[in-house]
Amino acid sequence: MQVNERSWKFVPFTLRELNLALRTMGREHIMKHLQEDWSFKNPTRNYCWVVSEFLYWYIAPKGSSALKLEIPGDTAPHIFMRWPGGDIVDLTVQQFDCIVDYNEATRTSFRPAPGSGGPSKRSMLLAELLGIDVDSWKGRKKHWWSTPVQPPVVDEVQLDKKRTIYVVRDDLVPGGTKQRFLGPMVRANRNIDTWVMPTSTYGYAQVAMSVVCKEENRELVIFYPKRKQIFEYTRKAAEAGAVIIPVNMGMLTVCTARAKEYIEEHPKSMMFPFGGNHPIVLEHIKRIAQGIASNPSEVWTALSSGTLSRGLQLAWPNTEFYGVSVGHEPTEEQRGRATMFKASEKFDQKAKDPPPFPSCAFYDAKVWAIMKEHASDGALFWNVAA
Repeated sequence: MQVNERSWKFVPFTLRELNLALRTMGREHIMKHLQEDWSFKNPTRNYCWVVSEFLYWYIAPKGSSALKLEIPGDTAPHIFMRWPGGDIVDLTVQQFDCIVDYNEATRTSFRPAPGSGGPSKRSMLLAELLGIDVDSWKGRKKHWWSTPVQPPVVDEVQLDKKRTIYVVRDDLVPGGTKQRFLGPMVRANRNIDTWVMPTSTYGYAQVAMSVVCKEENRELVIFYPKRKQIFEYTRKAAEAGAVIIPVNMGMLTVCTARAKEYIEEHPKSMMFPFGGNHPIVLEHIKRIAQGIASNPSEVWTALSSGTLSRGLQLAWPNTEFYGVSVGHEPTEEQRGRATMFKASEKFDQKAKDPPPFPSCAFYDAKVWAIMKEHASDGALFWNVAA
């Protein structure tokens, strides 16, 4: 019998107390086709789903994720939790005679139960038997990524006395603009369990992709430049369930090399395309853009991979496009037909003259100073994130 001793440091009860609670519940709270294997002697047998769902709603900290694993000889997958720091919390592993290898686990999720909008009745009963307030899940903080994605909001902003511009406010979306567009790409690759992303410190795609992978029950593994303190974007990705792997001497080329090595060892994994540059993403950008404006006179974006700008160029073939380079110099293919400007700040510097609305200080906010000097009346600025 395997016991994950470390798991018990994360919960306010003991294995003995959990066993007593599950013996009280009996086999009737397990799915019918799994009830026969349950016994008073092995009370955690086939209770992994209920116990893990209980942990998800009542105990697990923000950023925890549910995982599933196929056990040889079992008809149902084994379910357990992973805390944001990577610790495995598996309170029912002792049901098995074999050693469980957690390296093959993939993502799963718990949907809110009908009626309660939260835990199932079985999880509520387990909470009660363990001495935990049954309604305490209602008072837990809502996860930052759980805000529903609404259609794009376009605000009018006075640039000066003579010029009014329009701003697409995707700082209102938890994962920013790319959260809108990456889901279709992930869903189209149904055979992929794990997406692998090399990233710079300041890349916001890591936040967007972490939210999308959480929604689509996929795993996201991020290779990022090692720092003394994890940068806030990487921390947010980890909170949403991403596995984060620091890389020494973490230039993007080095992170990419480590990501390729990981993919070679994991057959059902796939590299995240730089900047989300994928035909499905470009087509989705085009569709959404055409739904918010017919043909703006000019469009401004921060431009690195160029994915957003080129998707918008497909939507509005007669519009003038301007891009502000904030890091590497985009290639001709990446910028499309956009006329380029260069931000005065270095890549790792925040915008010196940010806009009067929330905007990503290392990317979109650097467009503002150049727009104030060069943008025309009626221009549109796509603000990707905050």
